[in-house]
Amino acid sequence: MITVADSLSLTLIGVSFPSVSFILHKMEKLNSKLLMENLYIMQENERLRKKAELLNQENQALHTELKHRLAAAAATASKANKKFIK
Repeated sequence: MITVADSLSLTLIGVSFPSVSFILHKMEKLNSKLLMENLYIMQENERLRKKAELLNQENQALHTELKHRLAAAAATASKANKKFIK
């Protein structure tokens, strides 16, 4: 990255560069654009993290419900088998 001092030094020895203010303006504009993109990505990441957390909670609840239903079905089947054997 060329600093303001570097740009001034290079200008003094005859190297042609766009004006310092032009370079700084372009850099500030690019920096602002990258900052906005970064903020958007962070917001999207947070939104997706929350969604993943909710989906994980739902998955755990459904898994627990399935285990209870399977246990109840197994208990019912066991009772039916005991009645059938007698």
